Amino acid sequence: MRWKKMFLAAAVAVVGVGVGQQVAHGQSWSATQAVKNAPQGLLMGDYFDTDFGFGNSAQVLDSSKTTAPNTQVVQLTSNGGQIGWVWTNDKTKINLKQNATAAMWMYFDGQTSSSGDGMAFVVQNDPRGTAAHATGLAGADVGGETLGTWGTDQNYTSPSADSIVNTAVQDSWAIEFDTYVNKKIDKGTVASSAGANAFDADMNNYPHIASNYPAQASTYQMRNAGTTNDPAYYAVLDHKGAITSNDYKLMTDGNWHHLTVKWNAAKQTMTYDYNDKDPKTGAPLVGKTQTVPVDPNIIDPQHTGFARWGFTGSTGTAIETNAVDFEQIPGIVSSTAKATLTDETQGQDVTSGSTIYSGDHVKLNYDLNYESGSQNWKSISARIKLPTNLTFGADEANNIGTITYANGDTQSIPASDLSGQSLTTLLKDELSDDNNSAKITLNGTVDHSGSAGTVAVASTVSNFVGSNAIATSNLDGFNVTSVNSSMTLALTGASTADKDAKTADEATVTAKATILGGTATTATIHPVVNGQKSADVNITASQATNGFTYTVPVADLQPGLNKVVLYMTDSLHDVSNSVAANINYVAGSLDFGDVSTDVTYAGDLTGGQQQLAPAKPWSVNVADTRGKDSAWKLTASATPLVDGTHALAGSLVYQTNTADLAQPLGSTSVLIADHTNTDGSLTPFNVASDWTGKTGIFLNVNGGATAGDYEGTVNWTLVNGE
Repeated sequence: MRWKKMFLAAAVAVVGVGVGQQVAHGQSWSATQAVKNAPQGLLMGDYFDTDFGFGNSAQVLDSSKTTAPNTQVVQLTSNGGQIGWVWTNDKTKINLKQNATAAMWMYFDGQTSSSGDGMAFVVQNDPRGTAAHATGLAGADVGGETLGTWGTDQNYTSPSADSIVNTAVQDSWAIEFDTYVNKKIDKGTVASSAGANAFDADMNNYPHIASNYPAQASTYQMRNAGTTNDPAYYAVLDHKGAITSNDYKLMTDGNWHHLTVKWNAAKQTMTYDYNDKDPKTGAPLVGKTQTVPVDPNIIDPQHTGFARWGFTGSTGTAIETNAVDFEQIPGIVSSTAKATLTDETQGQDVTSGSTIYSGDHVKLNYDLNYESGSQNWKSISARIKLPTNLTFGADEANNIGTITYANGDTQSIPASDLSGQSLTTLLKDELSDDNNSAKITLNGTVDHSGSAGTVAVASTVSNFVGSNAIATSNLDGFNVTSVNSSMTLALTGASTADKDAKTADEATVTAKATILGGTATTATIHPVVNGQKSADVNITASQATNGFTYTVPVADLQPGLNKVVLYMTDSLHDVSNSVAANINYVAGSLDFGDVSTDVTYAGDLTGGQQQLAPAKPWSVNVADTRGKDSAWKLTASATPLVDGTHALAGSLVYQTNTADLAQPLGSTSVLIADHTNTDGSLTPFNVASDWTGKTGIFLNVNGGATAGDYEGTVNWTLVNGE
């Protein structure tokens, strides 16, 4: 009960100050604004212990108060004299034997020099678990320079740091985000009942970031502000991996700041990257980074292989709204997203600062990848910010794109999901080890708004928000140059109506271009067959204006209806309109071509075993007009050779080469050949083209055979497939 009385007395003292009341009101407004403008984050309930006990000032601010949907923010402090903490639950501890990444947004208020004291990211195995936090010598909660995790410097009479260590979060390592510089080291202050206040004596006078072990004596450098006979000891933190500044913009500038923390299990290091994302756009930035060694034996002395992690925060006489918005929980889902814009007209990817032309056809891809995790990536909402100057039109089914999953599933994106340059669509599949990718594809054209010339298109950032992970992609900016297109394209002849094609040679489209001005020298046909881009075809400008014929590659044809879309560009970068033709391709067939119907084997009997070759070569042709990747198998069987009712002592045999045993052709089928059309050729395949010497079908005659005219039948069987 004693510590509760001390806490309440302190609270009364703070509330009794009129200025404190005014600042608290300001803090309430600040917290409201911070939450309202919070970047996209996760809901906390499944990952953190939010059953905050008495003395813990932390609170979860409801997601309905944020502009980012399904986002919760934990506010650690909002007034003076507070200490707050939030820890992951037992299910979401870091596995110290595996690499791990945690990412979050942090808010430190906007009061610059009057803010204090800050927050700490902490990894720990404190026996108190989710109740771990800094205390005083008597067990009371202590904020101020402890940031809720460092020990409390109250025993100024001893040169030992043991009492400080015992009041810290045990078995831990921490990154401090210190917004208030503590440098009160005069003897009178140190020797007072308030204890020392000089953890930052070796730092400059501005906020800083640093790391170390809160419960290790080596973290605290003990110094004497008095004399040998009249000592007054105080502690100074050993700031490892420090990130410093020369102003107050490092943290307390009223903005959200992104933090990524990475544990490397093999190297046993922690890397913290601060300000590595733009808080307004989410675009990656070059942050301030430090990598420091972290000994697992210190944070996990029982060798469990795991550690809890979370945040602590505190205030003293200064006041600060400390808040955290979590983006990635290590071990749950590791995922990535990448955006790629391809200029289909120019046949190249659009990279940072590159130039494309108005009218060009483009393909915008977002590749989502599930890398690992204890859960599937669930309920993924694609929130795509589309670049300006790109238009994505709907097809006949009123869809503007597709999603293709690793497991073969596909999903259409309806035009209703598009609002201006913002696209929001929900993925129907979860991503997992068994279905680890999704490709979002949008086909569009380049527009040029405003006057002629070049327009700079800004980079865009898109979020892919699941219930348990968020991935972000950045698409670099590019330039759009206007082209006064003077080209029109129109179908001619039979292409103006649906067309039947019984052979690949008949799958053609005829068209004619009008190039006003006539200064272009070359033109390029850009075909898209059944939604897939085919190889471009280069022709002269005169061929384009006189009329041309485009033959669809047989490999691009499918049985039945084929939609062929053409547009054209010229050497002046003019881009024509698109024209479409429907070709009903009557798929080719699989059948026998020329096959020998009368083959003779003749020879003089010797009384011994003989092998006779045919008097003239076999002809066995397979006619496969089904196109590329079609496959077939050819087998053969044979009836006995008879002279009236007398059977020959011997049989036909099939032999592939001189080293193989001959296979008798009898009632059981023997595989003669198999073939896959790899190049789309429609030329009949001659199975017997290499039957020379000891290869092919021969007649084996036994020693007891008698002379005569024998006849039999070879049965050929042609089967579709490999």
